[in-house]
Amino acid sequence: MRFAVFFYADAAVINDDAMWWQHLLLAMVQQGVQHEVLLFTNKPTVFTAVHNRILLQAYKQPTGVLVRRRTLNRWQQAAQKSEAAAMVCIGMQSFVAGAVPTYIFLPPNRPPGPKLLDAAKAKGAHFWVNDLAAEADLKKRGIVNITVLPGGPQFVPVDNGFDANQFQEQHTEGQPYFLYAGPVAAAPNIIGLLKAFSRFKHRQKTSWKMVLLPLGGEAAGVEDLQKMLASYKYRHDVVLPQWTEGQTGAAAYFAAAYAFVQPTPVRRYGHYLNDAVAAALPIIATSEPQHKEIAGNVALYYEGGDEQLLATCLMQVYKDEALHGRLSVAAREAAGQTGWQQTAAAAWQSLGVAEK
Repeated sequence: MRFAVFFYADAAVINDDAMWWQHLLLAMVQQGVQHEVLLFTNKPTVFTAVHNRILLQAYKQPTGVLVRRRTLNRWQQAAQKSEAAAMVCIGMQSFVAGAVPTYIFLPPNRPPGPKLLDAAKAKGAHFWVNDLAAEADLKKRGIVNITVLPGGPQFVPVDNGFDANQFQEQHTEGQPYFLYAGPVAAAPNIIGLLKAFSRFKHRQKTSWKMVLLPLGGEAAGVEDLQKMLASYKYRHDVVLPQWTEGQTGAAAYFAAAYAFVQPTPVRRYGHYLNDAVAAALPIIATSEPQHKEIAGNVALYYEGGDEQLLATCLMQVYKDEALHGRLSVAAREAAGQTGWQQTAAAAWQSLGVAEK
């Protein structure tokens, strides 16, 4: 059987530092399943970028072929005439209604437009998502054809030559730090994290930092948090990197961190637990089932909203080197089991195809 993989590539996709599409597309085409990638882009530079990032690595074996469509009409016609067993769409923008069963992998870092969702639902499309929260979001819209696949990190891990100490010198005054990554609007959970960090700083008298890495959300949320931090006692020990939509260089913040903190519920768009696991970081997280599903024994868990218990967890990871060591070992083991290869294998399995 042969499968058609549809991928819409524009400049925004190519400039996206998260590159989730690159991980998934590369993993899928490397599984050895006969397929055809139909790429739509009307910009030569975008085509070249996709080719260089994906195809030179992917097609070492003749299991797939790239077909470029320069106009949207021709791309849509290809879907209508496809004789593939099924169509796989990487991202909601890649959805094209065809004559064969269609599977859509929703991106882990941004919500699809409701019109596109409704159009795909009307055509009987099947949706692939990465977590139970995403599944619940789709069910609220009356979508029932859903498969939850294992997720992977959104950022490309740093290479072995990365110098964490040098990174800390440049970004956190040479101090170790706890890391939170995600939307940073001044929501109750972020405020609770800062209150817990205050307790930690008051008790430990340390110069350690808390890095709040803005990922997802909007620039307005960062501005609100900046105003709130102006009156925060330990504001000089809170690092708030400049917000950008793609957040270039985010992987380095994970690689140099001492531990990762997840005080907010895992929502459909805006959690980076898989990146923390991939970076082999000890994790402190609220005791939600979805957190435990992703982090497993890599994390210390506390009841959401309990600032005192969160502060205690911060102090435990800070003071107990043996505990930090055990969590680090568990994190390194888990990192080897997390990735887009597992996602791709599960995707092909849901199509009734086993990888070669």
